[in-house]
Amino acid sequence: MSETRPRILIIDDESAILDTLRILLKNKGFRPEIAQGGKAGLEALKAGPPDVVLTDIRMPGVSGTDILQAAREIDSELPVILMTAQATLQSAIARSTRARSTTSRSRSRTTSWSRSASEPPSSATCGPRTSS
Repeated sequence: MSETRPRILIIDDESAILDTLRILLKNKGFRPEIAQGGKAGLEALKAGPPDVVLTDIRMPGVSGTDILQAAREIDSELPVILMTAQATLQSAIARSTRARSTTSRSRSRTTSWSRSASEPPSSATCGPRTSS
C-alpha cells in the first residue's frame, strides 16, 4: 500500500523551528521529513524529491535560495515555500517568482500553504510522488 499523505521536506538551521514544524505538519496530516541546515537539506532533496519543500532562506553555508535552485534543477514544478524571520522577502522574490513564500512562521499560513502546495494544480494531473 503506498503512502498518500504529502511528504514535506522541512529545512532550517534552528532545531526548535524544525521540531515545531514537524509536530504541526504531522498533526495536520503531512509526512514531514526534517533536515537541519542547508547542506543536510540538499542531501535529503537529492535522495528523493518530496511533494513540497519548506525552507528557511537565511542559513549558514547553503542558503534557502540555494535549496530553491537545486529543487528547480531536480523538478521545475516542485513547490518550494521560502520562510524568513526578516522583514522582506526581496532576495527570495528576486530568485523566483514561482516560489511560495511567507514572512512569518504563522501556523495557519504554514499549514494552509503546505496543503495548497501539495495539491495538484487544477489544469494538471499530479500528486504525491511515487517510486518507479
